[in-house]
This record gives sequence, structure tokens and C-alpha cells, in this order.
Amino acid sequence: MEDRKRVLVMEDDTSMRALLSLTFRDAGYDVLESAGASVPDLRVGPIDLAVIDINQPKAMDPERIALVRTVFPSVPVIAISGYFPTQAHAMPMLASRFGVERALAKPFRREALLQAAAALVGRVANGSG
Repeated sequence: MEDRKRVLVMEDDTSMRALLSLTFRDAGYDVLESAGASVPDLRVGPIDLAVIDINQPKAMDPERIALVRTVFPSVPVIAISGYFPTQAHAMPMLASRFGVERALAKPFRREALLQAAAALVGRVANGSG
């Protein structure tokens, strides 16, 4: 594929990270995976999107987001968490609160993730019409 977009998936749960990565690969993205430990782990070249799991949003210490913004200051970010409320109307407020472009509450549908990604990187998501 000529213009493959590159996504960084930061998720400490191995199974969830694998599922997210597979979802993006199946949709035609290149994927980098990280458990989110440190900046040197992220110095792997340019990325087009970051999907970051927020383990404890109640603590309001979005360290992983800050970590990505340090290395990739202008990359769009989708924050995901099992701690977010599931109401759709809360997502824009959460995105603003965390300084990210989108927020998704786990569990979310594959289509919702790919649509959010496509909107942020300017491409059409495979399998969504």
C-alpha cells in the first residue's frame, strides 16, 4: 500500500494491545506497539496517530499522553480507558480534559476505533461505509 499510516498503540495489557494492533493492521495501518514505559522506547520514527490506554483517569495524571507529546508533539491522540463513562456525550469533554483529539470508553466497537482513527489521519477506514 502506497500511503500507509503509522499508528502507535500504547497499552500495557498484552491481549488488548495485540487486539488493537491486529485491528489496525487489518485496516491497512502500520503498527508500533509499546507498553508505555519510556520515551527512548518511542524513538522509532514518525507516527501518524497514537492510541493510548489511560489506566487511572481519576488520578488525572496522563503521563502516557505527556510522554507521547514529548516525542511526537503534533501527533493526534485517541485516549482509551475502561474507566471512562460509556455515555457518548461525555467523550468530547474527556478528550478536552486530557488534551487529546478523541476519547473512547472500553469496550468500544472496532468500527468506532477505525472511524476515529480515519478522521484524525485523514484517510478512509476499511470496512466502514
